[in-house]
Amino acid sequence: MSITLSVCIPTFNRAAYIGETLDCIVSQATGAVETVVVDGGSNDGTEQIVRNWQHDFPQLRYFRRETNLGVERDTDKTVELARGEYFWIGNAST
Repeated sequence: MSITLSVCIPTFNRAAYIGETLDCIVSQATGAVETVVVDGGSNDGTEQIVRNWQHDFPQLRYFRRETNLGVERDTDKTVELARGEYFWIGNAST
């Protein structure tokens, strides 16, 4: 099945919120939806939470930067990695 929608999420140190964000997306996603998370080098456990979600949701793609380059560059990277016909840019914050 081809990807129709890419949900693009730039994040940095949002371990407290990323799980809830992914739960919301995954609970509504079909096989035509992928989620792309670009992590700006979080040091708070964000990576492990996202990696755990990947086990149950294969359409979740995760890219982690070694250093924080800012939300604009992380957003650009999510769009670059997106394979969907359309994309939606979200965030994992309050």
